Amino acid sequence: MRTYGLYKESNHNKTESTYEHNGNWVMFFSLGEGEAGREKIKSANLNIVWLEEATEFSWEDYLQLKLRLRHPAPEGITNFMVLSCNPINQEHWIKRQLIDGV
Repeated sequence: MRTYGLYKESNHNKTESTYEHNGNWVMFFSLGEGEAGREKIKSANLNIVWLEEATEFSWEDYLQLKLRLRHPAPEGITNFMVLSCNPINQEHWIKRQLIDGV
């Protein structure tokens, strides 16, 4: 964001790990481990979810986050999830469930 001149220190709440830009909020957080980690996002209503290092998340984590894509979106816009990761093995849930659809 700094590179593109979009970052303002005053918009970054480092205590709450949030950033506000043009009336939109970006939240940065670690999901944590297992059910306890999934519990902390159950009340979230999100438009976009980005899983950085997606191979570190379980299928259950993915499903819970997908359920949170329920914040009202502007007309013509669809809520979505982005997964980024390094190449994965053939047995990983990302390959089996999302790419192969098995």
